[in-house]
Amino acid sequence: MLLFLAIIGWVLLDNSVSFKSTSPAEARRSVDKSYEAARDWVLLRQDDISGHNANEALVYMIRHMTEIVAEADTEEPGFEEMLSTYHRTHASKRNVWRRMIDPQAEITTLNQEYLASVSDYLRWTAYALAPDKAPLTDEDFVSMYAPERHHHGSLTHQLFAFLFLREQGRSDEKSEALINILCERIAGQAMLDFRVTDLYLQRVAFLLAADRADLVRRRWIERILDHQQEDGGYLISWHGWGPGVFQIHFKSEKPIAHATIQGLWIMCMLKYRYPDWIEQNFAP
Repeated sequence: MLLFLAIIGWVLLDNSVSFKSTSPAEARRSVDKSYEAARDWVLLRQDDISGHNANEALVYMIRHMTEIVAEADTEEPGFEEMLSTYHRTHASKRNVWRRMIDPQAEITTLNQEYLASVSDYLRWTAYALAPDKAPLTDEDFVSMYAPERHHHGSLTHQLFAFLFLREQGRSDEKSEALINILCERIAGQAMLDFRVTDLYLQRVAFLLAADRADLVRRRWIERILDHQQEDGGYLISWHGWGPGVFQIHFKSEKPIAHATIQGLWIMCMLKYRYPDWIEQNFAP
């Protein structure tokens, strides 16, 4: 029992505290290298990622990165090409998820039977994107605004919905306060979940996207950098374990777009939007 407790204590400590001596310049080089490798992985697969079978949440991340690099007076032509591919293959007004990529996209009212058939976080997101086209039931509204009800992936998706509400200009004082509560809870769970999985990446990415870089620990970034594969991609699990607590991958894995784009998004935000975070968190 003592050995077990010692192991648990060590992995939790290792997940939160950095024992490395890394200068800001070295950290910037690591972030740059990781960004370039993940970007190249994504661009090699851009037709699959942004074509007919696109996951809009991932394409949104591409769109967000395009805006970030533009703010830095640079560009990523490959990202812009991916957005063009998405717009060309997803023009239906029945697709509310298009608003993730084009906040002003014209859409039709969603069928209530369809909304009832999808996961709760998709209903929250649809409402955040177009409340007049995808109204919530009273039960869903209470669930979406519950500060303590959701955990793990449900919690990060709850935050994601509120980030779209903010982007649409519909966030109020109550919503902003809730965003901060959700971010603090996500950071708390990140401290306890030491497995560098797809969800580990998602937590860090959403904290940065929510402008709560202050909650991101240096050690999390170090571990994400270490977990990147040689080809630039990221795995969904940590040594075959996760993202779910009882989820085990017995076969050898390959990097997937869902994890890799989140890893790329993290490095893009650190590189272009939060360069001061590196200066503040890595000792000279």
